[in-house]
Amino acid sequence: VDVAVALDPILARGPAQARLELFERLLAAARPSEVDPALLSEGFIARGAAARLRGQFDLAERSFATARSLARSANAPEIEAAALVEAGIFAHERRRLDEARTCYEEALTLAKAPRTRARALGNLGAVFHDVRRFDEGGERYRESLSLCALSGDRRLEGAFRFNLAILEQE
Repeated sequence: VDVAVALDPILARGPAQARLELFERLLAAARPSEVDPALLSEGFIARGAAARLRGQFDLAERSFATARSLARSANAPEIEAAALVEAGIFAHERRRLDEARTCYEEALTLAKAPRTRARALGNLGAVFHDVRRFDEGGERYRESLSLCALSGDRRLEGAFRFNLAILEQE
């Protein structure tokens, strides 16, 4: 599981079905008593993200809930924050905007890492954008962009710059 979790940023750019199958096999074979719950949590986050992309929504939702529970039991707030961001993205895509907002805000109370905070803030900006609260959305996008610069994540920065540009046009 540890190798797959370490490789997940690369796997995430490949076919979602292969990523999903890999994490399904690994998590099914993992013995919870022998694997760090924080590491298992990261595996469930990856499985949930792949399931979401493949349209397996029940599996995605269960995976994110399991990831949050495992991270909490491992006292791993940064991993729990990452699970909350993914759960928020899932809820946002399902148009459950209040739930998405709650997930992003809860993630912000836990996250310290600039990239995790940037993702939560940028996605929170998107929720505000969707409900036409443009000032709040723009503010969250700008906060996110400053954290993207700190984290060096140019891809994430590009996505939120694009969102901010659309917001400004609207």
